[in-house]
Amino acid sequence: MTSITASRRVDLVPTRAFETIDLIRFLAAAQVTWSHVWLVITPNLTPEMGPLWRAVFLTASFGQDAVRIFFVISGYWITRSVLRRIAADRWSWSSYLTDRLTRLWIVAVPALLLGGLLDILGRYVFDFSIYSNYAILDEAPIDLGERLTVPAFLGNIAFLQNIFYDTFGSNFPLWSLANEFWYYLWFPALILLLRQRAVIPGLMAFITFILFFDSNVSGAFGIWLIGSAVYVFTEFVGGQLRQLPMVTRYGLGGLAGLVFLSALGFTRVVESSWLMDGLVVGAGFGVFLCAVILFDLGIPALARPGAVYGAGASYSLYVCHFPAMLMAIAILQQFSTFGVNLTTLFVALSLTLVLFGVGWGFSRMTENHTAFLRSKIAGRLRPTSLST
Repeated sequence: MTSITASRRVDLVPTRAFETIDLIRFLAAAQVTWSHVWLVITPNLTPEMGPLWRAVFLTASFGQDAVRIFFVISGYWITRSVLRRIAADRWSWSSYLTDRLTRLWIVAVPALLLGGLLDILGRYVFDFSIYSNYAILDEAPIDLGERLTVPAFLGNIAFLQNIFYDTFGSNFPLWSLANEFWYYLWFPALILLLRQRAVIPGLMAFITFILFFDSNVSGAFGIWLIGSAVYVFTEFVGGQLRQLPMVTRYGLGGLAGLVFLSALGFTRVVESSWLMDGLVVGAGFGVFLCAVILFDLGIPALARPGAVYGAGASYSLYVCHFPAMLMAIAILQQFSTFGVNLTTLFVALSLTLVLFGVGWGFSRMTENHTAFLRSKIAGRLRPTSLST
């Protein structure tokens, strides 16, 4: 990547856009949480249900799309980090992996422990039926106790879930962490192979890519790389579009938003594979993300608490909500049977808000201390590079 002058680099910092991206992270995590709460607590959608309830079920149908949005945003940020380190001649595998692993493990390991504890209580102490006969949508029922194994726990810590191991216990959302981890390795290995002829990391990336081909990890790398393309494109264009009148910038941003919504709608009316849907949604969101960054689109003051949550707790909410949600629903089911009605809707919305609080509290004990943990580990490591 060519060097960028200091003056242009200042122009390339879209401060308002970054806050908008944080808000999107919150909305994506909230969508995943709401989708899980509603689909677990209610029976499946049936043809006789009216348009109102069909609309409610529709709001809970975008969980997978929210994860795809996370992939694109992750691709943008990691590409930005990797390319800027290389351009500044500050690349080091040890410092990079320290940053990535502390970011993942400081939240994932406590979430695995907490989720395992809740699942053991639900399955073996209280013997709630939802744990021994868990089913969502049209999937076959499973016994979550069969997923509470030491190999599965260690496999999830090593980010091999949905590759060689099941996700641990009830914490199904952890599948995407394996994707993220391997993309964190594959992308810089690819860049270093192209720029510095670093063969060993590139060979390792190629072998694992082929080895994981039967999982969704390899295929979904294309969704993640859309975020990389967004970074490269927005860097190339630069910040001159931010000088356009505000009405023009937000008008064009609105058009880009329509492209994203059209992509979502397309996947609802055209049947395709999970990967193809992901590429369509990812591309649509990539267009919108480009607009947010190129035009430095901000958010109203009322939405800033959501951005704060997205920056500091969206990851925690994502990885801890499911076991906590399942235990709450299991307890509630001891007192009531939930159908598709207003009472269930109220309970589901209330539980979702409670889980937002759980996610925030969990983040204060985990990811809020990421910088401290990184500094401690960095102090014990000497800068080394495995790029050659």
